[in-house]
Amino acid sequence: MAEGDAGETSDNFDCVPCQMQDIPKNATNWCTTCEEGLCDNCNIHHKANKASRSHTTIAVGKLKSLDPFVSSLKTTCDVHNLPLELFCPNHEAPCCSSCAANSHATCLGITSFQKVTQEANNSNQIDDINAKLDDLLSQVDIMIKNRKDNKTKIIDQAGSHKSKMKELRKNINDHLDILENQLQSKSDNLITLETGAIENVVKRLKVKRHDIDNLKNNILNLKDVGSNAQKYIGGKKAELTIGEENKILASLADTSDMAEVSLEFTVDPMTEETIMKSIDVYMKKETGNSKSKEKVSSCQTIPDETTILQKIFDTSVFDRHATISSIVVLPWEEVIVSAYSRNSIVVFSPLGTMEQTIPLMHAPFGLAYIGCDEIAISVPKTEIILIFTTKSYTKRRQIEVNSQCWGIDFANDMLLVAIRYKGILFLDKIGSMIKRVSMSNSNLTYVHMFMDRYYRAEFTDSSVHCYSSTGKKIWCFSEADALGTRNMCSDSEGNLFVACQDSNRVILISKDGTSSKTVLETREPKAIWFDSKSSVLYVWSLNGDNLSTYRLT
Repeated sequence: MAEGDAGETSDNFDCVPCQMQDIPKNATNWCTTCEEGLCDNCNIHHKANKASRSHTTIAVGKLKSLDPFVSSLKTTCDVHNLPLELFCPNHEAPCCSSCAANSHATCLGITSFQKVTQEANNSNQIDDINAKLDDLLSQVDIMIKNRKDNKTKIIDQAGSHKSKMKELRKNINDHLDILENQLQSKSDNLITLETGAIENVVKRLKVKRHDIDNLKNNILNLKDVGSNAQKYIGGKKAELTIGEENKILASLADTSDMAEVSLEFTVDPMTEETIMKSIDVYMKKETGNSKSKEKVSSCQTIPDETTILQKIFDTSVFDRHATISSIVVLPWEEVIVSAYSRNSIVVFSPLGTMEQTIPLMHAPFGLAYIGCDEIAISVPKTEIILIFTTKSYTKRRQIEVNSQCWGIDFANDMLLVAIRYKGILFLDKIGSMIKRVSMSNSNLTYVHMFMDRYYRAEFTDSSVHCYSSTGKKIWCFSEADALGTRNMCSDSEGNLFVACQDSNRVILISKDGTSSKTVLETREPKAIWFDSKSSVLYVWSLNGDNLSTYRLT
């Protein structure tokens, strides 16, 4: 568009040659070279004039339909207000004569801009661009259709899944009915057996009471009618009988016949976690057919790292029903895994081969290396922490916690212990309490300590909480793509690795808790360990079917 000389209004353009003669007349044509409006008569003269014979003119109506796009395509220099007559092939840009002399003095191949535009026009450049734009429009239409089809698909799937959920609910209810009947039958049998045993003890005690009562009556009668000699002999005999009966009663009190019996109903705490893991609804995202893809880092405050697979361990010892809870890597790179479902810990060599399985009486959960060739093993059911030597993997001692102890960690010469409904205990190596942080969380399971901070992961609401050494909460982390947060470990800078079992990934949270990024995508990661010296991340899946190490570079 002409700058200041066209005299256009919001609706009409003036004919510039007529305007210069003080003849007001609306333009019907527009010269794209002169950037001026022309009436019909002036347009005829414009095309006949030798200087403007090669200029291109278009109807004003067409120009209005292109505005403001065309108005942004200036053919005059913004700096010198001179026409763009030259073209620099080095910069692939048009320029005026002043720019050519000042800014492009060292550029080779300066040529006429009109020649370049003519060649471009002859080469069907606009047609090629239009074809490319048609391709883009087609791609956009394909993507729109893809999204609409996907929307219809997930709505249909939702209806299908509702039917499946109802069927699943019916099957679960039927199973629970069977389970309830079985438990009720078992309960009735236990009650029958135990009440029968108690009644037998009561019968024996009643006989004993009857004998003692008879002895008492005889002694009272002896007092009234017996001679002195009979009273003496009878009294001595009664004392002997009393002594014997006391021994019999004392002995009976120490037997299982007099044990306090309770009928208890228990549910394995791992059942809740297993059910929550086994039944879920989520959006599964796969790479689509669209051509436009961008990858944007979700964490800008922690360094970018490349994850390289290093080693895959032999996991044939575990079946598909196994449940792994924790992992610890010893300074000499032996790897110990707590197999909760197998009531054992399993030791692997640095090469990844299985060395031995150590059976335990009950299911182990947490693991921690506490130095001096010792590891700590938490056993929730028995409410104890076992201390094993790593030389022979035998028990050295145990710490009585008197509450179900789940995740554990060791740092700063302190053993960190997660106690559901109560809080986090800080113990020394022999089990003496250093301090306790009260928490009423029913799912307090996974804890970790690094330097002067400690952390807990809440798998039910997929959150991670950071606390100072005094127990003050510093930050809480939660993200939609970090679900089912489990075990944690730290790098040397205090950034926190977290196994997100339900999102099938391991993430790294910045020290301040403000950002995160995915460092590894793998199926159901649960137990993790990071060796800061070698920058190696150990990752074990929930079912134990995959243990691998990855070097972060």
